[in-house]
Amino acid sequence: MRSTARLIVSLLVASARAAHYEVTVGKGGQLKFDPEVVHASIGDTIRYNFFAKNHSIVESSFAAPCEPLEEGIFSGFVPTDSEDIPSATSFTITVHDTKPHWLYCSQGKHCQSGMAHVINPPASGNNIEGYKSAAANVAVTKSPAGNSPKGGIRRVEVEVGKDGKLEFTPKEIHEPLGTVVRFNFNPKNHTVTQAAFDKPCQPLGEGGFHSGFIPVSTSPSGAIFEIDVSKDGPMWFYCGQGSHCQTGMVGVINPPTDKPERNLDAFISAAKSVPATTTPDSAPLLGIFNVNGTTITDFHGPVMPLNIDTNPNDTPTTTTLTHSTSNPTSTHTTNQQTTTSTTTHKPPLSSQTLPANPADLPQWSLPHAGAGKPAHYNWAESLSQPAVESLSLTSRIEDILLHLLWQGSTRLEPNGSWAGALPQPLVNTLVAWAAQSLVQRATAAEVLQHYGHSVPESCEYKLPLDGDGDGSEGTEVGVGGVGPFLTALAELNSVAIGALIDVSARVAKQDAFLIPLLATQVGAKSRAAGVVNMMQNHMASVAPREAVVPAVLAWSFVVSKFVKECPDGLSAGVKGMPEKPWPVLSLAGKKEDDEGFVVSVDLAYEDEVGGEQWVAWMGPWGLLEFTKVTESEGKKTAPVPEGWFGDVWIAVVSKKDVELGELQNHMVAGPAWVWVTEL
Repeated sequence: MRSTARLIVSLLVASARAAHYEVTVGKGGQLKFDPEVVHASIGDTIRYNFFAKNHSIVESSFAAPCEPLEEGIFSGFVPTDSEDIPSATSFTITVHDTKPHWLYCSQGKHCQSGMAHVINPPASGNNIEGYKSAAANVAVTKSPAGNSPKGGIRRVEVEVGKDGKLEFTPKEIHEPLGTVVRFNFNPKNHTVTQAAFDKPCQPLGEGGFHSGFIPVSTSPSGAIFEIDVSKDGPMWFYCGQGSHCQTGMVGVINPPTDKPERNLDAFISAAKSVPATTTPDSAPLLGIFNVNGTTITDFHGPVMPLNIDTNPNDTPTTTTLTHSTSNPTSTHTTNQQTTTSTTTHKPPLSSQTLPANPADLPQWSLPHAGAGKPAHYNWAESLSQPAVESLSLTSRIEDILLHLLWQGSTRLEPNGSWAGALPQPLVNTLVAWAAQSLVQRATAAEVLQHYGHSVPESCEYKLPLDGDGDGSEGTEVGVGGVGPFLTALAELNSVAIGALIDVSARVAKQDAFLIPLLATQVGAKSRAAGVVNMMQNHMASVAPREAVVPAVLAWSFVVSKFVKECPDGLSAGVKGMPEKPWPVLSLAGKKEDDEGFVVSVDLAYEDEVGGEQWVAWMGPWGLLEFTKVTESEGKKTAPVPEGWFGDVWIAVVSKKDVELGELQNHMVAGPAWVWVTEL
C-alpha cells in the first residue's frame, strides 16, 4: 500500500510539472533560433518570440529540410520592426509527444543559412548540425500555403490604456485568420467594443465583440479579453468609456487594402465628431474574458463586478483556453487548437491578510476554495441551544485549522521559509484547503450571527511551525517543519471530522437545516484526510472510514494541544464545554507485529483518578471498544483491539462498556490520535 500511495503522489506531482520554454526567433538580427534545441516533456509549452525583420516557424522532417511537413506546425509570417524588442505577436505550442520535431524559418534563404530548430532530437544520430548541413544544399525553401497558423496559438498582445494613455498599443493590427488577439486592461476603466467604420463609437450590434467596462486599479491587472480573427475583413474597435473614443482611443484589425481611404486615420477623424459614445447593455460578448485565471461568462450587466479580484502580485500559472480557428466561410481553414498559455492566476496567500472571524469572505478566496458560502440556508425559525454550542465548537476547531493551513501554506510558497519542501501541486492543494477552511468558518459564523449569537474570537495558538522545513525536527509543540506541520494537520482534520459527525447527530432532529452544511464539511475534510495520509506515506484510509469523536472530547484535545490563550478564557465563547480540559494523553511508544500492525501502545498521562482504567478506542462509524490499561515498571500499556487499522482516537476512562456519549462522564485523560497501521 505504501508504494501505491507514493505512486498516486507521483502522479499528482507529474501533472503539475509542465514546464514552459521561451525561444527567440531572429533576435539581434541573427538568422537563428535561441535556443536551437529544446528537450521538452509531454504537456510542456514553448513560446516563440519574433524579432526583425520577418520570420516564420515551419515544421519539416529531417529527411526533407526546408520543406513543410503536411499537417505540421506553422506560425505564419510575423513581420517585426525591432531586432531587440520582440513583436507583440508570439506563437505558442504545446508538446503532445516526445518525437523529434524539426522546425525552420521559411523566409527567403533563412533555412539554408542555418535558421533551424528542433524539439526533442534523438539521443544519437540525427542532430541539429546534421539538419542545418542538409538544409544548406536545398535549392528553394518552401512555405505552407496561406498564412494562417496551425499546430499552436498565434497571439498578439494589445495593451489597453497602458501608462494612463488613452490608446490601444498597438492600435493597428495586421494578423491572419486564426490569430488570437488578447487585450490586457490597465487602469482605470476601459472597454474594447467592436464598431463599423461608418458608425464609430457605437456598438456593431449582432456579431460584434464587447468586453464590458473593466475597472482596474493596478497594472498589470490580470484582466484580459480575447477574441479570434475568424473572418476576412476589417474589425474596427473603440473604448466606450466617456469620450475616450472621440479622443482617439480606437483601433483596427486588418484594415482594408482595397479601400485605402478607409484607414485608421479616417476612423479616428470620424470618431471625433460623434456626439456620444454608446455600448451594449451586457458583457462580455463574443470573446473570452478572464481575470487571474478565472473565466467569467456573464457580468449580469455592462460592468465587471468590482469584487472580482485583480491583484498585481498574482503568481504565474497556466490556464487552458480553447480557440476555434476554423472558418467555414474562408479558404483558410485549420483545426481547433487548444493550448496552455501563461497568464496570471490566483494570488498567493502570502500577499493577503487572514481575515478575522467573523469577517466576510474576501473575493480573492473564492477561486482557491472553488465556491463561497451557501446562497440559501433554508433558515429555521430558531436555533436550538445544542446547535449554538455545536457551531461554536466547530467554529473554534475550524479557526485553529485555518491558522495552521494559512501559516503552513505561506511558508511553502516559492518565497517562503519552506519553499521547495513539498511539490508545487501539493502546495496548491494546501492553499485550496486554507481557502475552503475560510469558507467553512465563515459559514458557521453566519449561522450564529443570523440568530443573534456571538462568534468565538481567534485565540493565541501554539502551532508546530518553527523550523527549517525538512521534516527532521521533533513533533513537540513549538518545534516545527513540514513533518510536524503535516502531523498537526492530520490530527486537526481528523478531530474536526469526528466532531462534525457527532454534532450532526446532536442537531439532526431540531436543526435539520444544518445537516447539508455539516455533511459538506465532512466530505471536504475526508478527501483532504486521504491526501494528507498519502503525504505521510500512509494509505488513504480516512477518506472512506471516518472515526467519530464526541464533541466535548474534541474540544479538550484542541484546547490542550493547540490553544495558548484566549480573550475570554480557554472556552472563548464555546458554550457547553467543561471549565478545563482533561489531562493530556500522549503515546510513549508502540509495539508492532511482523506485518507492521500496531498491537499495543504505551501511554503517558497524569493520573488524577486512580483505580482500574481502560482505553476507549473510537473508530469508524461510531465503533467503540475497550482494552484494559496495565502498568509495569512505571509504564502504562494497552493492547490494540484486534482488526483495527488506520487512524483512530483513544481516551483513558475509568469505566468500560459505556456508550460513546457517556465517555465524558468517566474521563481520565485524552483524547489522543493514533495511527495503528504502519503501511
